[in-house]
Amino acid sequence: MRLTTPAALLGLLLLGCTPTSNTDLRSVELTRIGGPAGAASRPARVEIDSLDTDDRIALEGLVMTADVPNQPRMYSAPGVGKTGGYQLTVQFTNHRQVIVFHDHDEHPQSLDRLAGWIEAHR
Repeated sequence: MRLTTPAALLGLLLLGCTPTSNTDLRSVELTRIGGPAGAASRPARVEIDSLDTDDRIALEGLVMTADVPNQPRMYSAPGVGKTGGYQLTVQFTNHRQVIVFHDHDEHPQSLDRLAGWIEAHR
């Protein structure tokens, strides 16, 4: 789902941010991992500086909604090693957060929305 400018702005305002706030987000990268073959896909990488204003606002909103800095490094559940998953890397100015999650574990849906956005904007 692609957020329109009004929806993205409303989302940021509801999160307590102003549309002119400058987050320290620099890039996001998503790699599809695991599954029956155990192969990894080519990473989808999006640099924040390469985005237009609408996409920048949308991406910053999705990262904040997913609460990336407070997510665990890995979500796990019985049997997830046999299912596909993702490695999400979010680069901030002073640190990098890596989160691994799978199709059938208990990760928040906000991570799925962020992953879908990254794949759509590769």
